[in-house]
Amino acid sequence: MGGLPEEDILALVVPFVVWGLVYGPFSFSNMLSLFYASWEALGSIGTLTSLWYLSAFFVARIMVQALISVLDRVGQATDSWVLGLCSLPLFVIGLLMPRLELGYPWCLNVAFVAAGIILLGIALRRPLLIFAVQRGWVLIAAFVASLAVLVLGTVARGDACDLVLMCGAQYGNLFWFFVNSISGTLAVLAASMLLVRVAHEGLRPFSLATISFIGMHTMGIFLLHKPMLQEVLMPLASTWIPGGQLVAAIVASTVALVLSMGLCVVIEHYIPELLGQFPNYPSNLYVPRRK
Repeated sequence: MGGLPEEDILALVVPFVVWGLVYGPFSFSNMLSLFYASWEALGSIGTLTSLWYLSAFFVARIMVQALISVLDRVGQATDSWVLGLCSLPLFVIGLLMPRLELGYPWCLNVAFVAAGIILLGIALRRPLLIFAVQRGWVLIAAFVASLAVLVLGTVARGDACDLVLMCGAQYGNLFWFFVNSISGTLAVLAASMLLVRVAHEGLRPFSLATISFIGMHTMGIFLLHKPMLQEVLMPLASTWIPGGQLVAAIVASTVALVLSMGLCVVIEHYIPELLGQFPNYPSNLYVPRRK
């Protein structure tokens, strides 16, 4: 897992609070709703509702880190089947928690489900990585199979596809929710490992610099992309670009991604703290003055 709770506070909580104030009007009552940090509370004050992800991820990280620390004490932290088994009670707790009109503080109910998905992803990643090192075709097979299952659980279902709104603890059909979650996680893991393996073997006909840049700046893109797309680019694209909403959405999303990456470079250079990046000061920085 890596990462200490204090590092998560700097990387997740600080951007959550700062950008919550950037996108929402300031008042003392709004501050209370902001620090309540549920999706419903964020929507009530008119700030960026996508910030729910940072609060839920922060709590989920603490849950997973605490659980892995306990497993490490008993020598079970490296067993994939144990990690997968431990994800089950997290799912059960999160799904059985009753709905609240204002949601739970810091998306607690969603955080349980998110922690289960994170733990399950760790459990799946380890055996997949072992097989991938020995046999490259395993990655291709895993990617194709998981992508096929994901398409079956979404596109092929058509009108039977339920609305899933995790921010509001709406999971639709639970069977398909877990099928799509697991297959989607496997598809992403397999694709990323395949790209890394191809890069290491020098077979790629392209550079991974852009993909690596996007990966290192997901926080900034997450914070900038949606408002820019919804409030500025989509209205312009819908008006000026022929071909319907789909073409306009693709063009606007691409432009929003490029602009977000450019703004990330500027923010990272001048105020990296806005992106959850804080310098590591040496422990011996302070030297007491001699009397």
